[in-house]
Amino acid sequence: MTYLSNNLKYLRNQQNLSQATLASLLFVTHQTISNHETGKSQPDFKMIQKYADFYHVETHNLIYNDLSKGKKESLKVFDEVIFDKRDKTMIILNGTKKTYDYRQIKKCEILNEAAHYKGKEEPFKHIIVAGVEWMTQANILERSFYVGLKITMKDNSVLGIYTCNQPTRVQTDIHIKGYNEAKQIKAFIDKIVRKYKE
Repeated sequence: MTYLSNNLKYLRNQQNLSQATLASLLFVTHQTISNHETGKSQPDFKMIQKYADFYHVETHNLIYNDLSKGKKESLKVFDEVIFDKRDKTMIILNGTKKTYDYRQIKKCEILNEAAHYKGKEEPFKHIIVAGVEWMTQANILERSFYVGLKITMKDNSVLGIYTCNQPTRVQTDIHIKGYNEAKQIKAFIDKIVRKYKE
């Protein structure tokens, strides 16, 4: 179930805006605002993003959470994985793509996988050590790799989440961005592990 039309009306009323005023602010017609709020027509993704930016809310909250009830956010969204707190699931979008019960996670590690092994074997079976200064200076770490998270489940199966979409090398912008994203995801997963530890 989506709450988009109800949320659009609720948020507009919260800001004491008429449909005509909002239409002029968003450079659309009054009829467009009316149709979106009544559900007669659905906004495309670009328009949903425009509403989300205007009201300072996440797009997934605008669509899936009833904002008038002040519900707790049920989704935690990263580019690579989505966690649904209501269903206790994680949907891996970049890596071992599938939906998993996140209560079954045993541990999570940030690792770098040799690029030519990605997708060919169990995730993060072939690790490249990065950030060791003397190795970097000696050009020992010239092989490319993917940054990501190795997730070991309670049944000892291994899942992978990749936080960069292309192979990288040590201390590149892609490496740093991927590592920082991995840290954020790991921090979230570590809380889950602590909560559901057996």
